[in-house]
Amino acid sequence: MDKVKIDSSFIRGMLSKDEEAGVVRGLVGLAQGLGITIAAEGVRNADQQTSLLLSGCEQGQGQLYSSTLSANDALKLLRTNSSRYQLA
Repeated sequence: MDKVKIDSSFIRGMLSKDEEAGVVRGLVGLAQGLGITIAAEGVRNADQQTSLLLSGCEQGQGQLYSSTLSANDALKLLRTNSSRYQLA
């Protein structure tokens, strides 16, 4: 295992529901403790992004960053904006 991914259902409710916020904090702590990457799915707004960054989440994906893209369109986006993105 090299990455923990937080499901979008927890991200959706993390700002309004204590249980979801606790799951997010717990998963971030687990990943940090294991020394592996943590990623959040379904990031839709800046408040979610800020909360995730402050909690220590390293990666995010969702509508805040881009709509759903085909593989070819994703490559075009990365090539066009290569200075903004780090490819792993």
